[in-house]
Amino acid sequence: MIKKLLVVFVVSQSFFQSSVQAQPLEKLSPEERSALGYSVEDKTSFDLGYSVPSIEELTHWLSEQNGKLKLVKSYDYPEVEGFELHPQGMVKLGNDFILSSVDTRGKKKSNKDLEVGFLQRFTINADNEIELIKQQQINGLKFDYEGQEMSDHHPGGLDVDRETGDLIASVAQYKANSSSTFLIINSEDISDYEVAVRVDDHIGTIVCAKQGGESCRVVFNWDSKQAYKLSSAELRQSGMLKISSNARDIARPWAFQDCKYIGNDEEDSVYALCSATKPDYSIVLMKYTVGGDVVEVNSAIAPTVGGFLGIGAKSMAQNPMAFEKVKTDSGYKIRFYFIPHNHTDARLYIYDTDEVITNELSPK
Repeated sequence: MIKKLLVVFVVSQSFFQSSVQAQPLEKLSPEERSALGYSVEDKTSFDLGYSVPSIEELTHWLSEQNGKLKLVKSYDYPEVEGFELHPQGMVKLGNDFILSSVDTRGKKKSNKDLEVGFLQRFTINADNEIELIKQQQINGLKFDYEGQEMSDHHPGGLDVDRETGDLIASVAQYKANSSSTFLIINSEDISDYEVAVRVDDHIGTIVCAKQGGESCRVVFNWDSKQAYKLSSAELRQSGMLKISSNARDIARPWAFQDCKYIGNDEEDSVYALCSATKPDYSIVLMKYTVGGDVVEVNSAIAPTVGGFLGIGAKSMAQNPMAFEKVKTDSGYKIRFYFIPHNHTDARLYIYDTDEVITNELSPK
């Protein structure tokens, strides 16, 4: 059964040059997680290889520190011959990153057959450069619709199932009110993926969450005008699942690009951190409740990079976003990773929160 829900928002801004040296936290014990504001139930069997900031820490950063960020470093993103990169979603796993993208050659009318999605795994190597480890084209998503051959080809955001370690992605037609196919991707080998359920709407981003003790997928359609909630069983069923009649309209006009699950509060409301492109380019701490109540918490504008690079102003929230909690000499900060530009202009930008978010815990 598809469940209805409504949503809540909180958001971020600005940057200055910096050279912060920070290292990922070691894996936290249940006691350490509790001291940081996690519930023991948030701990799952899959280790991301770093710590995720808590709801309280993100709220403090947004409300008390005004969502300020400092630019730490940026890296050229390598070109791949025969592909034109348009990044969509990104997750960090240990020291590696996995990126979903679409080949923008397919936007040219003469090259419609080139509209394909693909996945890339990359890392920052010892030479302080981005090294592509693997690229995988997404195949096999054509289907017949009322006698016409159709194709889901445009990937959206990515999130990690914290129980299994699988990546969950949607691949859609590039138009509203169309269709999407979900993929369940082996996070250790991106060429190993399962084609899961197809749904009758364009799904742009996904949150792999838990609610009521059960895993669920909260997904948003084109421009995030509507939200759906799918169970793990619904995700893995074959064929077409009609969900459009069960949509719940979202009260605010945010268009989410790439979301990541944070955790649950005491009332079992689910929190996720998202990049958003409308109405302002923002980083949004989003809350959705069991009962579907809407609460607006806070908001600010995402950082923008522009002129000095000679490639035009772009918001960091334009495309994919990943983040982690890192240790510094004076405490802990949140580190963000963005790839806002396409193809030859693509760079990986790294930002840290302007100030320490907490320093009460010293993991050994």
